[in-house]
Amino acid sequence: MRTLFTLLILSTIFFSCHNDHREPQPTPDTPKALQPAHSTSSSLSKRYESSDLVNELYAELAAKDPALKELEKQIDDFYGSDADSLADFSSFDQRNNDYYNTTTGHYRLVQDSSIRQRMTALISASQSEYNKRILVFKALITQIGQKKTNLNDLHELLKIVKTLPAINKYQLDNEPSSKPAEQVLQELNKIVLKTEAIVNK
Repeated sequence: MRTLFTLLILSTIFFSCHNDHREPQPTPDTPKALQPAHSTSSSLSKRYESSDLVNELYAELAAKDPALKELEKQIDDFYGSDADSLADFSSFDQRNNDYYNTTTGHYRLVQDSSIRQRMTALISASQSEYNKRILVFKALITQIGQKKTNLNDLHELLKIVKTLPAINKYQLDNEPSSKPAEQVLQELNKIVLKTEAIVNK
């Protein structure tokens, strides 16, 4: 008996929801990223095509804003050339480090202690001189890393600053009516009362 009443309640709720459900009709100026079954095709959105809604919405807004579009191009161009700009030094530094690392094996081959001491002194002096020589490069690389972190943080903040007004407007323009839920509750209350009446007979 209880199973029968449970099925009756569930089927009533299902059909009430199904009959009253309507696909929300967005306003004409609703961004595509916020529309049902949206599909973005702008070049900016391709960078975010498998990303979250904030990125999709920002890409759409940036594609329509010349200042944002230019900024995004500058950011893309920077990250595209960033590695290339530092490649020469990275390769140079790697070769020097490889050299100093491999001297250890040669040091171990020497049996004479005085020769080993002389070898150690020569290697240490050379490595120390090299490290002094690249201090400027290392400082620049550190600064670049810090600035890239700063740019990333500001870029994420920019996305929020630009997309919040759009989502706030969407909320105001597209908030669905509570009437379907109210109707479901009313229907459910009727069934509950009817069920209680039968149970209490």
